[in-house]
Amino acid sequence: MVLLDWSYYPSGLGIRRDEFSWQGSHQNDQHFFLRRDLNDLSLVTDVQVGSLGSDVSAELLSEFLWRTGGIVSKTLTFTNIAYRSNKPDVVASSFDSMVAVAKRALGLLDVSTENSYLRQDGTSWDAVIVLCSPEEPGSFKG
Repeated sequence: MVLLDWSYYPSGLGIRRDEFSWQGSHQNDQHFFLRRDLNDLSLVTDVQVGSLGSDVSAELLSEFLWRTGGIVSKTLTFTNIAYRSNKPDVVASSFDSMVAVAKRALGLLDVSTENSYLRQDGTSWDAVIVLCSPEEPGSFKG
C-alpha cells in the first residue's frame, strides 16, 4: 500500500489518499485523525478528535467531507464508535458526542439531518445519521 504525502490547507487540515480511503489529520495535533472509505463515501471509519475539541473538530470534519467528495447519499455512517461490550452509558456518550460533531459539521455544509440511531455491526456500534430528503430545504445534494 502506497500512501501519498499529506496536503495541508490553511485550516491545518491535512488530507491524503491510499488505495482504500481518504485520511485526514491536523498539523498541530498528532491525535486528530479522520478516515473515509474511498469506495463508499457514506462511511466514515475513523474519527479521533484529539485535543482540538468538538467545535474545531466539527469544522475540520466538515472541510474533510467537502474536500473528499461531499455528501453523496441519504445516510452518513460513523463506524466503530463503541464496542458492544462497553457499558450502555459509554455507548450512549460515544454516540451523543459523535452525533453532535457530525450534525455541526453537516450544518456547516448546509445539510440538515432527519434522524440518527445506533446500529450493531459485529462487535461494535455504528452511528448512522439520516439526512433530509433532497426536496427539503438544506438537504443533501445527491
